[in-house]
Amino acid sequence: MKKLTLLLFGALILLPALFARGDTKGGEWTIVETFDIPGKASGLAWDGEYLYFGIYGANGDQFYRFDPTNGEATLLFTHPEIGDSYGMTFDGENLWVINQPSGSSNPALATELDFSGNTLSTIALPDHYMSGIGWDDGDFWVCTYYPNPGTVYNIDDQGAVLQQFSPPVADQLWDVCTQDENLWFVDYDGDLIYKTDKTGALLEQHDAENIKPSGVVFDGSFLWYVDGQLSSQSTLYK
Repeated sequence: MKKLTLLLFGALILLPALFARGDTKGGEWTIVETFDIPGKASGLAWDGEYLYFGIYGANGDQFYRFDPTNGEATLLFTHPEIGDSYGMTFDGENLWVINQPSGSSNPALATELDFSGNTLSTIALPDHYMSGIGWDDGDFWVCTYYPNPGTVYNIDDQGAVLQQFSPPVADQLWDVCTQDENLWFVDYDGDLIYKTDKTGALLEQHDAENIKPSGVVFDGSFLWYVDGQLSSQSTLYK
C-alpha cells in the first residue's frame, strides 16, 4: 500500500511537467499536408483564398503569395524599407506586417501594405522588439519577442493598448493569430505552437515538427504554421 501511494504521488508530481512540455495539452491534431516553401519564411496571413508570408534574414524584403490548391509560392512584391519579416496578418482588405526601424529606442511599426507592396498607413507599436501581429475585428494582437518572457498586447487601430498579459509559455514569441475567441502563438526558441484564451490562460500546446516556428494563421477550418532553420527552406504545415 505504501508503494502504491508513493507511485501515485510521484505521478501527480510528474504530470504537470509532462503537460508543460509534451506534445499536447487539451487536444490532439493531425498534420494534413506539408509544403516546402522559400525560407526563412516568417509571418503568415490568410485572405480566404491564398496564404501570404515574408522572409526573415537573407531576402528579407521579399513577400510571397502561396496557393494551397497547387502548393506554389509566388513572389508577390519586394519592399526595400522592410528588411525582415516578423509577423503578418490580413484585415479583410490589405496586409499588415511588423516593420522594425533601426535603433532600439524607436517603436516598431505595424505597416499596412496593398498587394502591390505600397505602404498605405502605419501604427506605432508599444515596443521596439515586436514580432507577431493578428487582426481581430478592428483591433490587433501584437507581441514582443525580447526580452523574455515577452508581452502580448491587444491594441486598437491607433495603437492604444486595450489590454496586455505575459504569455504562459515563453522562450521567444514570434507570431500570433486569432481563432474565434482564442489566440494561437508560435514560440521560436521553444519550438512550440500553443493556444490561449484572450486573458493568456493556456488551452493547448504542440511541439513543432522541426525547429524555429515563425508563422501561424487559422483559415476558418485549419491551422497553418511554418518552421525551419534560418539558413534553409521552410516547411508549411496544414
